[in-house]
Amino acid sequence: MALRVDDVSKIDASKDTWTIVVKVIQLWLTPSYSGSKLPSSLEMVLMDSKGFKIHATIRRTLVYRFQNQISEGRVYQMSFFGVCENGGDFRTTCHPYKINFQMHSIVRVMANTSISGKPFSFMALSDVVFKEPDTSFLIGILTGSSGEQEFEKHGKVQKRITLEIDQDGVRVEAAFFGKYVDEIVR
Repeated sequence: MALRVDDVSKIDASKDTWTIVVKVIQLWLTPSYSGSKLPSSLEMVLMDSKGFKIHATIRRTLVYRFQNQISEGRVYQMSFFGVCENGGDFRTTCHPYKINFQMHSIVRVMANTSISGKPFSFMALSDVVFKEPDTSFLIGILTGSSGEQEFEKHGKVQKRITLEIDQDGVRVEAAFFGKYVDEIVR
C-alpha cells in the first residue's frame, strides 16, 4: 500500500494528521532575546515537489528533540504536526498557514527522493514599484550585485556574492558564501 502524501498547498488547520514530503530549503535557530543560552526556536522553510512552500517552527522546548534530525537541503517525510494561521510580520512564505512541530511529530529522511526547484520567490519589480506590496512579508528590491567571486581562505577557494537590497530607502549589503552562492546564481 502506497503512503498518502498531502500537497503542501492543501494544508490547513482542519486536522493534525497531515503527511508531507518536503525539502528543507532554509533552516535557522532564532536566538532567545531574554538572555537564555537556549534558542527561542528552530525555524524552517519547507518546499514540496510542486514548489509550494510553508513555514515550520519547532519551539524552544522541542528543539533538543528535532535539531539533530533535520538538515538544510535534505528531503523528509513529516507528519503529525500542528497547523495554525501564518500571521504577523516578517512571514517567510505566502502560505496562509504554518506548521508547528509537536512532541509526537515524526520526521523521516527520504534518502532516495529529490526535490528540485527554485527555493526563492521574488516579486516583480513593477509590483513593488506600482502596487502597494504586503510589507508583512520579507521583501526588498535587489539594487546591486557583485557577481560571483572566488577568494582564498585557509588554503581553500571559496565562492562569495554580495547583494545590495533596498527596503524603503534603507540599503543593506548581504554577503553569501559557499553553497548559498549556487542557490542565488541558479
